[in-house]
Amino acid sequence: MHPLPKKKFITKFLGFCIFLISYILLSDTFSQASSLNVIEVVTDVYMVEKINQDLMEKTAGGIANAGFIIGSEGVIVIDSGMSHQTGKALVKTIRTLTDLPIELTILTHADQNFIFGASALSLEGSSIGAHSLAARTMRERCQTCLEQLFETYGNKMLKSRVLVPDITWNQTTTLSVGGEKVKILYLGPMKTPGSIMIYHVNSSTLFSGGNVSHNHVPDVTKSDVSFWLASLETLDAMPINH
Repeated sequence: MHPLPKKKFITKFLGFCIFLISYILLSDTFSQASSLNVIEVVTDVYMVEKINQDLMEKTAGGIANAGFIIGSEGVIVIDSGMSHQTGKALVKTIRTLTDLPIELTILTHADQNFIFGASALSLEGSSIGAHSLAARTMRERCQTCLEQLFETYGNKMLKSRVLVPDITWNQTTTLSVGGEKVKILYLGPMKTPGSIMIYHVNSSTLFSGGNVSHNHVPDVTKSDVSFWLASLETLDAMPINH
């Protein structure tokens, strides 16, 4: 066997090094995507606490929770995390619990901590829904947010993209999805234009999105605070158990 010329050897060696570094970075990203803190709130109703924290070194301006409901015929997902990889991790978690189709992913508001995982859920065949005002914000502004996240997180944002919802609502609406009944609650301008909450009728569980915070001061820069406070009083009068 003849030895490779020095120049060819160096070129091949550098190519191998680049491949190895890329593999390590991607492997680290995908391994992190498997560990989510999932809490069963009540039978078949789950909260995913701080969905972005294991994948991202820091959250971009807030702490995001997500959730999902396993019905008799399908799954409803509420919010999806900051990247395609968080959405992929969410799908992986759901698949440890059920093989039922993921029928609908609801994005509660147009905040980068909550929306970019929708691309992974869409690949599972899920429809994506949001309030029409939130959908407009995603269409008009969220590409800039995504570009900034790519600058901050690099490979951890691979495959992430702006996915404009294919289903929108303008007002409070009751849906039957996957054998479960949920209410899309729109109480007016709260945290951001088009912020909605999801109320699971059978368990009286509320997924508040960004409208209710615990041990965290919310960002109010895009909020109608007086209307927000009045809307919280409306929530207080509802039969909410979880």
